Amino acid sequence: TQNDFTGPHREALVAWLTSVYSNAVGAAAQDRKLQPQALRAVIEGGPYTAEQALANKLIDKVGQVEEAEAYIKRRAGKDAK
Repeated sequence: TQNDFTGPHREALVAWLTSVYSNAVGAAAQDRKLQPQALRAVIEGGPYTAEQALANKLIDKVGQVEEAEAYIKRRAGKDAK
């Protein structure tokens, strides 16, 4: 059995992960009305405190987990579980 990635396996995995990351950053940038390159620079410059994340437009609000859960449930509607 083989315990390590071969060169081609590693290359394929890195290419796939880069694609997934780029797509996620692109979608988040569009949602946040930022350029993907600018958002990527901010993300990769972290970690940030909550206040810094808010100032950098990475989050919409600073709050508690319970507040986020309640908001999501309200947005999902009364039949959401």
